[in-house]
Amino acid sequence: MGQEGWNVTSRHPTVCLSPSDYDGYVQWLSRKTGHVYRVPSEAEWEYAARTGLREVKAWAPGDAAGCRMFNAGDAAFRSKYSDPWPTFDCDDGYADTASVGRFPANLHGMHDVFGNASEIVADCFYPTHSGAPADGSVRTGPPSCMRVAKGGSPAAEPGFLRPATRVFVTSDAHGNGFGMRVLRELP
Repeated sequence: MGQEGWNVTSRHPTVCLSPSDYDGYVQWLSRKTGHVYRVPSEAEWEYAARTGLREVKAWAPGDAAGCRMFNAGDAAFRSKYSDPWPTFDCDDGYADTASVGRFPANLHGMHDVFGNASEIVADCFYPTHSGAPADGSVRTGPPSCMRVAKGGSPAAEPGFLRPATRVFVTSDAHGNGFGMRVLRELP
């Protein structure tokens, strides 16, 4: 059983760790392998999400196709949790995280870009993109800055499942809906 009471396997996304924990993991992985691993910048994440979309649309609660595309807020989530926000009017079968790859990949072959776990990126959160680096690099800030999360979780309402949506996460947050995507830099 997972930390929050759901069945997890090695095929599930890693959740319930803080941004600091994820940073420590990629540093450890880099030392262990001799390769450079890191979490993407917000711009890198959004570029991969946007260019790999099968379709571009605004998702609505009544759109049953959402349950075939994403693990997001739906009847399964509503049956387990009391949620006050809009959800899909269908059932994807998962109130919490699903095994990675259970839902269709985008055109880049990336699974679960939207839904399943909001992905914490390397950038510090600022309310707007004004002043953000134009080259796709990480937008830094104070060491204890809140980080950006993208992509939506099993609780995500339909409107959150789009590339531009972003939320902030405190440096010590340990949410069951937050995960990360790891990049390996090529020489």
